Amino acid sequence: MGIECRRREFRERQPILLQVPAPAVLPRKAYTIEEAAEVLDGGRNTIMRLIEEKRLRTVRCGKRVIIPVVAVDDFLAAPNPEDTG
Repeated sequence: MGIECRRREFRERQPILLQVPAPAVLPRKAYTIEEAAEVLDGGRNTIMRLIEEKRLRTVRCGKRVIIPVVAVDDFLAAPNPEDTG
């Protein structure tokens, strides 16, 4: 009586791919000062000057200052006071 050895064949394990839905991209409602500067192709100081001159509306969110997208759109649609002269 001999000992019977069984040879096991191992299959390569395939990685399990889970299909996770991509996170929904929410539409932008507001920009930070830096983001608004990038959108308007200007600098942070330019955005701060526009805010001080009340040409660009802001909203305070705690200590943060944010600029609504609508305010940027309104600024772009308004006539430029520097052009009249």
